[in-house]
Amino acid sequence: MSTVRILFAIAVLIASPKGRSLAADPRPDAGELPRLTALSPKDALKSFRVREGFRMQTVAAEPLVADPMAMTFDAQGRMYVVELHGYPEKRLERLGKIKRLTDTDGDGVFDRSTVFAENLGWPSAIICYDGGVFVGCTPDIWFMRDNDGDGEADEKKVVFTGFSPGTPREIAPRLFNSFRWGFDNRIYAASSMNGGIVRRPDQPEKDTIDLRRHDFSFDPRTFDLRKESGTAQHGLTFNRRGHKFTCRNSNHIITMLYDWRYADRNPHYTMPNWKLDIGKEGRSAKIFRISPDEPWRVLRTRWRTDGLIAGSAEGGKPFGFFTSATGVTVYHGNAFPKDFLGCAFIGAPANNLVHRKVFDHDTVQPLARRASDELNREFIASTDNWFRPVQFANAPDGTLYIADLYRELIEVAHAIPESIKAHLNIYSGTDRGRIYRVVPHGFQQPKSPDFRNATVQQLVATLAHPNGWHRDTASRLLFERNDAQTVPLLNAALEQSGEFAGRIRALYLLRHFKSLSQVHLLTAMNDRAPGVREHALKLGEEALNKGTGNPALWSRFNALVADPDPRVRFQLALSLGESLSPTRIGILAQLALNESDPWIHAAILSSLKTGAVELFQELSANKQPANEAFLRDLIQLIGASKSGVSKAINQIVQDLDTDRALVHTAALGAGLRRSRSSLRAADSGNRLKPVFDRALKLAGGTRQKAPGRIDAVKCLAYARFETVGPTLIGLINISEPEPLQLAALNSLDEFSGASIPLTLIERWSVLTPALRARAMRLFLRRSAFTMILLRAIERGQISSQDIPATRIRYLRSHANQEVRAQAETILGKKTTTPRAQVITQFMTALNRNGRPDDGAKIFTARCATCHRFKGQGHVLGPDLETTRSWSGEELLTHILDPNRKVEPNQRAYAIETKSGESYLGLIASESSGAVALRMPLGITTSIPRANIRSLRSQGVSLMPEGLEFELSAQGMADLIAFLKK
Repeated sequence: MSTVRILFAIAVLIASPKGRSLAADPRPDAGELPRLTALSPKDALKSFRVREGFRMQTVAAEPLVADPMAMTFDAQGRMYVVELHGYPEKRLERLGKIKRLTDTDGDGVFDRSTVFAENLGWPSAIICYDGGVFVGCTPDIWFMRDNDGDGEADEKKVVFTGFSPGTPREIAPRLFNSFRWGFDNRIYAASSMNGGIVRRPDQPEKDTIDLRRHDFSFDPRTFDLRKESGTAQHGLTFNRRGHKFTCRNSNHIITMLYDWRYADRNPHYTMPNWKLDIGKEGRSAKIFRISPDEPWRVLRTRWRTDGLIAGSAEGGKPFGFFTSATGVTVYHGNAFPKDFLGCAFIGAPANNLVHRKVFDHDTVQPLARRASDELNREFIASTDNWFRPVQFANAPDGTLYIADLYRELIEVAHAIPESIKAHLNIYSGTDRGRIYRVVPHGFQQPKSPDFRNATVQQLVATLAHPNGWHRDTASRLLFERNDAQTVPLLNAALEQSGEFAGRIRALYLLRHFKSLSQVHLLTAMNDRAPGVREHALKLGEEALNKGTGNPALWSRFNALVADPDPRVRFQLALSLGESLSPTRIGILAQLALNESDPWIHAAILSSLKTGAVELFQELSANKQPANEAFLRDLIQLIGASKSGVSKAINQIVQDLDTDRALVHTAALGAGLRRSRSSLRAADSGNRLKPVFDRALKLAGGTRQKAPGRIDAVKCLAYARFETVGPTLIGLINISEPEPLQLAALNSLDEFSGASIPLTLIERWSVLTPALRARAMRLFLRRSAFTMILLRAIERGQISSQDIPATRIRYLRSHANQEVRAQAETILGKKTTTPRAQVITQFMTALNRNGRPDDGAKIFTARCATCHRFKGQGHVLGPDLETTRSWSGEELLTHILDPNRKVEPNQRAYAIETKSGESYLGLIASESSGAVALRMPLGITTSIPRANIRSLRSQGVSLMPEGLEFELSAQGMADLIAFLKK
């Protein structure tokens, strides 16, 4: 099922290969495809298995509402619902509607429905504002309002246009979604991985904003549009501290760890990617479905397993793990017991259930895990196959609402064979839909809210309400009213409000009213709640930029170095980079000396657009040693900036007799190389010669301990080749440890002498798989080396089967015309065996007794360069710990056909530089200044954009096809046994 592409209004999850034509597909036998029967709203309630202490209640159902996929509440508690009737294929028909539902008697059940707007093309997002609603309808965002009170929108205007529907165009679009009101009084949304080239209708084309690879937000008053860290697919939520979470396909919970702007400010340093999977169980996490398997899906899986149609065999078991995570929402209500406050709820519509996550916040990077009493069950699961939870909402009554699209079929129609689809109705259920609320036992219906006539005093008091919907709505209304009388009330709320999220709201509203003072900031930085302190640091950035800032403010920044909360210290490191004042260096130094969290280290480095060498000198003068990994990165930053290099060399020379001098020299050389300079050029006085002499002696001394030799070998990468080349080449020897040989290859990769590839060809037969993988990258980095490799293949010195399929593909489309022509001549045109045929040939492996110990050897030889398992290997492809629950059939399928399913973040990219180098890997992160590429063996290289000639997606996985070469059926059985042990 991991290749199944579920799409429900918000997302096309690009399907497995298109089904064959009806004539070519097998035909179902009579009775193999019984239709699934829908349940009435009353009977559907009986189908739910809900966690003890809770129950489901229907608050709206057909005919009041149908196909609900997004919802929002106005200041009176009325609910606006997006109805998506065009899914899955009627993308050109304007079938979408907005309904306004009202609970006239206050019993918690909506009993009146009005069509607020209709004839909409694929509406996907909605939020209330200023008596109306913003509605997302790709390619536009509309503002709609009912001005005459008849319940129908008579004011309709486009406020943004240019959002992309995604590709392929013949399938339903991926749609931006999940409008959310942020702490800073902006509306946030998920771009669904498409983005677009977006502008206001009154703006010229030159003023567009490119939202590709980004989510977005906009100011509803000024219509200022801004990029945000992203991208999310369907679902976006914030916790009570304003931390952002999203979900996507098999990645059921993701966090955006920092604002993207921090990654874009230092051109000399590339921050790690802001987007992180944080689910403890990993992607495609196991979930506990209780609904029966859908007959059509069982039949399709059998056909795939038997090789009758293309597509994933789904492990013979099409359900049981996340494939279509959607609607992630952090609960902010006051109806549930306190233990549930701050939990995340995620829909799995293909499995008819709702999953819950709790969070651990012990480090900067949070961990989301199952609750200890839900290890083998779900918060909500249904026996009804029609239950399709696609979105959630924190409601005015303090409960959690669930939008149930309620469809017989939710699969992308193009992923279903035509001969099966002929027996189905892909639009069955477009006249149905339910909205539920989850309530605890003993729940009492509160009075329906009505803020239409609330005073500003009442609204400010509501910022402290225990229900998150009330706080959000009060903040929105205060922003809309824009009443200056609010300011003194906010001053009091900042000191007296009992709810910390309300105090954060007060800070941002004070900024909106241009009344946020340093007194407010100091008060907030001393707040008892870490979330308030964190946002005070963000808001204090502007004050730091005004000259040297208030000494009291700098003093408070300094004091927060010892804050007990890691996210406060992380934000401190990020915010200090918004100032260029020398005062920040001392604070950053204290942080660096006391921190081991790599995220805080990264934040410090991002804050050093200037001042890196000053920080290095301060750390070097301190008796307390700084973290060596951080120092290495800091020195590399000095080299990349080419600022303070001479001072850094002076400091290195002072440590001449230590291994630290070797490490720091290598780091400085790597940084200078990034700046398209060299250590040889920077050290014009040859001050580092003693360091290189010592490194040369250590590298060649076989009695030395391996770690010291490896540091020495890394250092030699930046010496003169004529001096160190023979030693480095001599280390590529079967008598040397593999880690040392790998280090030597890394160092040799810094030189362009033709003797290097020729030596590797001579020694090819004795190189281990890991060494061959590293040597292959060396061959492909320079066109001259690549030509030497191709000639070696032509002469039979290296077998073409030793070249991974991804590299062969890359060579056939190489940017260098001579290399491309030679590759086509020597390697020929693509003639790989069809994957379905290979999979069929290896199916016998599943009937053999696998030997895990032998499988471990195969893993080390063939997989460890890119995958990590049981603490071995390198992280490039997915961590194989997450595949333990997969069946043997599914493991076999993905091993032999790695391109069956390729997530966007696993697609290979080729980079050609202006200096003639070539790189192939996965994009780890990027900024306006550089692209970081992850490659096999755990290598990450940051390439300045100024040196990039071309960047091209290969459209395929970096994992090559052809793993079956020299692998028997027994070997496959052994490998599978190891991966499942």
